[in-house]
Amino acid sequence: MKIGLSAEWIGTHAGGPEVYQSNLIESLLPLDNENEYHIYLSERSVMQRYQGRGRRVIPRLMFGKSRWIVIPISQPLGMITKPVDLFHATFIAPPLCPAPFVMTITELGFERYPEFYPRSMRLRIEQLVRSGSKRALQLLSISEYTKNDLIEIYHIDPDRITVTYCGVSDRFRPIKDKKIIADVLKQYGIHDEYILYVGKLEIRKNVDRLLQAYHKLKNETDHEHKLVIVGDKSYLYDHIFETMDRLKLHNDVYILEKVVRSHLPAFYNGASVFVFPSLMEAFGIPPIEAMACGIPVVASNVTAVPEITGDAAVHVDPYNIDSIADGMLKVLNDEPLRRDLIVKGFERAKFFSWEETAQRTLDVYKAVG
Repeated sequence: MKIGLSAEWIGTHAGGPEVYQSNLIESLLPLDNENEYHIYLSERSVMQRYQGRGRRVIPRLMFGKSRWIVIPISQPLGMITKPVDLFHATFIAPPLCPAPFVMTITELGFERYPEFYPRSMRLRIEQLVRSGSKRALQLLSISEYTKNDLIEIYHIDPDRITVTYCGVSDRFRPIKDKKIIADVLKQYGIHDEYILYVGKLEIRKNVDRLLQAYHKLKNETDHEHKLVIVGDKSYLYDHIFETMDRLKLHNDVYILEKVVRSHLPAFYNGASVFVFPSLMEAFGIPPIEAMACGIPVVASNVTAVPEITGDAAVHVDPYNIDSIADGMLKVLNDEPLRRDLIVKGFERAKFFSWEETAQRTLDVYKAVG
C-alpha cells in the first residue's frame, strides 16, 4: 500500500504539530516493512532527512510555504501526479482529497473556546476540520478529551475514532553531568535557579496569569528563582509583554524564543519546577517531557491536562493566580512532595511512547486500507 503522510509542519519550528509529525514518521518507518511512504514536506531543508532511507521512503517537496496553499492545493496535486492508496492528514485535510484518507484531530478548542483564536483563523479551521472529520475513513484523536469533543460537538460515531496518545522522545531524560546543563544555559544567559515554562506564547497558554502568579511568589516569599519562558510568539500574545512591563519583571523573567529543540532537555533538567497553567490543551507534551527529565510538575486542572499528567503533578486552577502561585510554592518548599512527584513523573512518562503511537496508527492504516 502507498501511504501519503502530511508533514508540512516539519522544519517550521511549529511546536506540538511539528513534534507530532516528525516523531510519528520516525517511529513508523522502522516499524513497517511492507508499505511505501510518500512524505509531503513543505521545507526543502528537511528533504535530506528522508533521502536515502530506502525505496519505501519517498520524500516529496510541496510548493508553497503557507499551509493554506500546501494543504488545499499542493498536497492534492501531489496525489494526482503520483497517486497513493491512503493519505494521512494531520490536523487539516485537503478540501478536495484525491485519495481516501484518515485524519488526526488534535483539538476542537476553536469550537469550545473561540475567544482563544483570531477570528479569521478560527473560521477557516472550523470549516476545514468539520468537513474533514465527516469525510475521513477513520479519525485519530490524541486524547480521550478530544475524542469526547468529537462525539459531542461533531456527533461522530465513537467507532470511527481511535485514540493515539502522543509520546515523549527518549532524548528527554535526566542529565547527570551538570556541566552539560550549565553550558547550554550559559548560551542563553541563565545562571540562577529558575522555574520553567515551555510552550507557545498565546492567550490559551495562560502565560499572562503565570507572570502574575510568579510576581506574587517573588514578592510574598523569600524565593529568588527566576522564571524562564521558552516559546515562540504565536498569536494574541501582546498582553504577555504588557504584563511584563506593568509588573516590572524584566530583571527576573527570561522569555526565550527560537530555542534549539536539542537544548530543551538541558532546560528541563536545570529547572527547580516546571509549570504548565494552560487553559486549553488536547494533550500537552511539555509536562511529560519534564517528568521524563525528573522535574516536578505543576499543571492546570482543566481540559486534557489532568488526563495526561494523572497523579504525577500538582494540579491548580489556571484561572486563579493565587492557586498557580500556591502550587509553585508548595512544590518548591515541600521536599517529600518533590520526591514523590519525581518518582510518579518517571512512571507516568513511560506510559507515553511514540512507538505505541506509531503502532496504533499503523493498525488504523491496516484496518481501512
